Amino acid sequence: MSQVSLRVLILSNALAGGGAERVARDMLENISNSACVLFENEHEVEVHGKKIWVACSRKSGTLFGKTCINLWRLVFIQLIKIRYRPTVTISHLEGPNFANLLSFGGGKKIIFVHNALSHSYRQRSKSDLAKSVLARLLYRHAFRVVGVSPFIREELEKVQKINPRKVLFLANPINIANIQNAAAEEQLDWLGKLATLEYIICVGSLTAQKNHQLALKVFKALLREGRVLSNLKLVILGEGPLLGELKMFGASLGLVIRTLDASTRAEDADWSADVFFAGFQTNPYPLMRHAQAFLMTSKWEGLPISILESLALGVPVVVSDCSSSIGLVMQSNEKSGQDQKAAAAEQTECGRIIFGRGESREEIEIWRESLERVLGDARVSVETQKKCLEAAKQFDVSRIKKDWDSHLLSVSTE
Repeated sequence: MSQVSLRVLILSNALAGGGAERVARDMLENISNSACVLFENEHEVEVHGKKIWVACSRKSGTLFGKTCINLWRLVFIQLIKIRYRPTVTISHLEGPNFANLLSFGGGKKIIFVHNALSHSYRQRSKSDLAKSVLARLLYRHAFRVVGVSPFIREELEKVQKINPRKVLFLANPINIANIQNAAAEEQLDWLGKLATLEYIICVGSLTAQKNHQLALKVFKALLREGRVLSNLKLVILGEGPLLGELKMFGASLGLVIRTLDASTRAEDADWSADVFFAGFQTNPYPLMRHAQAFLMTSKWEGLPISILESLALGVPVVVSDCSSSIGLVMQSNEKSGQDQKAAAAEQTECGRIIFGRGESREEIEIWRESLERVLGDARVSVETQKKCLEAAKQFDVSRIKKDWDSHLLSVSTE
């Protein structure tokens, strides 16, 4: 069946903010006959020529309030399925996945799993246990279940006991042309000033998963040795519940911390600080483009989009072995995916992968040495930038779209 006869409905929390949300946006932009239902639209993203409905952007801190909001979202999606009459409904992340599978109709139901369920629900709160049970009960009823890393696919088959014929591994895409165009946009006020500094950058929500405490420890060790750029900074892009805790932790290490937000004026900011928390940026790419290196210390990931975006901008990365896709992205010779316990670092053509799960003095030293090595290479090697871009090209949406056509959009004929 051609795309012309398809009607694809995409369900997502949003179209900006995280990797899964950006994948949903790429799908909406590149699948011709598609529309989208969002659970929220906090960043007010629009896609030209596409219909976007917002189910309910309200939030609640109470169980009753959350239950009412989720029930309304389910009813709303049911009504949209009746009205839009899709032949395929594709959803991303747990909330949209649950709503997709609990609502009737909508053609073939395809769900994307962006994080291993064993990691997503590791806190073992009552809420996590409920979500874990619901995922185990519902996911097997999807027409296709897509894991964005080999590890996730394996878990879906072996742990969640989903029929292997239903499970696929499809890599997350990036739109390299859009990223590079956005990176060239002029930045005003403090964003423009920040981009003129020499810095390492972290991009990700301020949550336990991203492990920014380790990033602060590593950066402190890097400054302590004094072998790198004398005015090197750490820039952290993202928002989340741990902002206050991370600022206090950084200060306890002796780092000078500053927060940059909409009220900040470039002439009033203290640019001598060591670490800048710069919040969520709708367009993070100019800041990413000018970074000396990209640092990711996550405990776990699916297929981290921010690494692909950095590589697309020619920025080398130092990353934890947080996903079975890391080796694929970085063109590693080692087995990635949380199997290796001993601390070690592997040099690749576009950065370094850090194996091991601890944060001992020896392991912090491995991180420090790796960053120092990558910083030295990045300053002198145009070849490194080319290798980074080549690594990113295998994930460009123009290539991944072929997988969508053959593995997802063709299911309406099955």
